[in-house]
Amino acid sequence: RRAIEKNDEEGERRMAELIEENETLKNDLERRTSDAEILLNANIKHQSTNEALKAEHAMAIEGLEERLARAKANSATLLGELRDATVESEACPLLEERVNELLEELRRRDLEVECLRGENA
Repeated sequence: RRAIEKNDEEGERRMAELIEENETLKNDLERRTSDAEILLNANIKHQSTNEALKAEHAMAIEGLEERLARAKANSATLLGELRDATVESEACPLLEERVNELLEELRRRDLEVECLRGENA
């Protein structure tokens, strides 16, 4: 009889330990589930933020590419204008020389006209 009571007491103690361990495991599971939900929500928010940043980055790249294209076009235009100006500036000394030749020819002809007027007078 004593052995049965002792066995019952030990069974009840063991049952109480198991119930306590079960409660501890249940609480641990609830805490871990809560932590997992927090991490999941943080991950979802992170993914959303990441997608928004990717879209913003793509738009910024597109804007920079457009600005680069305009800058290249402007550079090409300016380079063309520079080439034209260079050609014109190289032609200036030749034109100046030709104008001087024509002025000299005009002076000679004026002198001839003056001489012919003097002979006719």
